Amino acid sequence: MSLDPDKTKPLGNAVLVKILGNVYDTNFRNSPIIIPDQKHEHPHRIAEVIKTGPGKVSKRGNRIPVSVVPGDYVVCTGYSGTDGRREGKEAGDYQLITEDDIVLVIDEDIAMRCIGK
Repeated sequence: MSLDPDKTKPLGNAVLVKILGNVYDTNFRNSPIIIPDQKHEHPHRIAEVIKTGPGKVSKRGNRIPVSVVPGDYVVCTGYSGTDGRREGKEAGDYQLITEDDIVLVIDEDIAMRCIGK
């Protein structure tokens, strides 16, 4: 599957993110985020929001906008999303998730510290 961000348009509460790293793989001495009892097979991930859908429609017909915007840095669950591959990029760089899979919005400097940059 090739997921090219320039050729996609998320719908509903879908969010296209670029995975930057796993919380479990980070150097915990430098990371300000600790998630207890995390499974090794499905660690939480640090990601940058690339695109968002317009949001869900409520039962009354009102649009509920997505609460993150492109450029936000987030922590999302390890079980979430659909992996995408883009030519010239490392496998798994992009992932399509729902807003419900996002557990935390973080500052860019915290995200960079978490992934060791």
